[in-house]
Amino acid sequence: MANEEALKHKEEGNKHYKKQEYEEAIKCYTKAIELEPENPVYLSNRAAVYLNQLKFKEAIRDSEAATRLDANFTKGYYRAGQGYIARGMLKEARKAFEKAKTLDANDKNLIAAMEKLSNIERSVNLGEKAMEKKEFKEAKTYFNRALEVVPHSFGLKLKTADAALYEGDLTRAEKLASEVIEKDSSHSEAYFIKAKATYYKGQSTTATRLARQAIQYDMDYKDAKKFLKFVKEVEATKQEGNTAFKGGNLEEAKEKYNKAIQLDPLNRHLNAVLHANLASVAIKEKKYAEAIRECNKSIKFDEKYVKAYIKRAQCHIETKDYEKATHDLNSAQRIEPNNQNIAKQLRQTQNLLKKAERKDYYKILDIKKDASAREIKKAYRKMAAKYHPDRHMDDEEGRAEAEKKLIDVNEAYDILSDEQKKYKYDNNIDGNMMGGFPGGMSGGFPGGFSSGGMSGGGMEDILRMMMGGGGGPQMGGGNTFFQMGGFPQGGRRGGRR
Repeated sequence: MANEEALKHKEEGNKHYKKQEYEEAIKCYTKAIELEPENPVYLSNRAAVYLNQLKFKEAIRDSEAATRLDANFTKGYYRAGQGYIARGMLKEARKAFEKAKTLDANDKNLIAAMEKLSNIERSVNLGEKAMEKKEFKEAKTYFNRALEVVPHSFGLKLKTADAALYEGDLTRAEKLASEVIEKDSSHSEAYFIKAKATYYKGQSTTATRLARQAIQYDMDYKDAKKFLKFVKEVEATKQEGNTAFKGGNLEEAKEKYNKAIQLDPLNRHLNAVLHANLASVAIKEKKYAEAIRECNKSIKFDEKYVKAYIKRAQCHIETKDYEKATHDLNSAQRIEPNNQNIAKQLRQTQNLLKKAERKDYYKILDIKKDASAREIKKAYRKMAAKYHPDRHMDDEEGRAEAEKKLIDVNEAYDILSDEQKKYKYDNNIDGNMMGGFPGGMSGGFPGGFSSGGMSGGGMEDILRMMMGGGGGPQMGGGNTFFQMGGFPQGGRRGGRR
């Protein structure tokens, strides 16, 4: 009676299995096993369902139980082998298949499975050799090749994840480990690999939690325990550096940050942070060249670490290299386009750059910023006389330089003698006074300058003072200054026209 009832549940299970109604199939096979626990077929059938559900541990458990009931039960070894492949336990899979082969060497499914296993073994062996040589990219390629044959294999996913981890493909490593955890929430190795991936992504708190979960599911997991201890030491050392920095103990902060780097020199994210921290120490010490070097190291470890760009920009601002500071802040903004603080800093630095690029008219006239209108005019006359080309008649190169200086002097006077223009200049308000000739001048002199002469009396007064009321000489040749209009009132050698 029990056998007939068990058989009935088995048949029901088969129907659900064909419809891929796996949970219902499991229930039916389980009832059959309860009614007839010595029958290996029911265990093997339930193992087949577990394989389709990607519950590989359970599949192996039922398959091995079936072979213990019947040492000649071929399907038991075959399904155990499939479970072992999925778990990445290739030696165990080979052993199970070889046993099945001794029982039925002509089984087509077994022959295909063994051929598949051979291909996987070749790829895995090459991958493991590449790992030994630290050729992690190649290792990942080989493991991926094996994973394509059995895409749901937890073991191969974790081997691929491990290679990706050491190659630096942290996102891939974390994703593969998460896929395993999703299907097997107690897989300690998956938790450990995910812990390492998150740690190297700079998420030490998450990494610590995951490592503890790995140990929870395997109390003897020595590597996970060692890793947990290591992460705590690195984080503690870094925090000691932060505390020293906040307390103004810069030498101690520097020592702790360097120690943390030595503890984990391959951690790219951590090293980016620590070198940026060392840059902060150097900035406090006003050692800007050293700070820039530390920022360069930080960016080399992580080219998307925004704080390093911001700190380097700060150094460039301190050394008045506003162009490089602007470049760094633009880089930071590309990484974090919605960061309003970066946008604000960039605008401020761009204004500083504009201010630095424009001419210092107060310096040109050699006056203070609070100079009166009278002092401005007096300084203008003095500088115009100083750079008058007549003073450099015998020095062509000196005359050309004087002409440039004289243009600047007149430009400065045009701005500073006009209250509205002076206000815009002093307050760095955009206008036509940065580069070129202000006030619509075609030649660089206050009040406009054309081929008929220069309006305004400033230069005229200067020339009268210097030449006793006569006009200045006309200079021929390629002298740009004189081609642009000559001296006021069209003066020429010999007096006025």
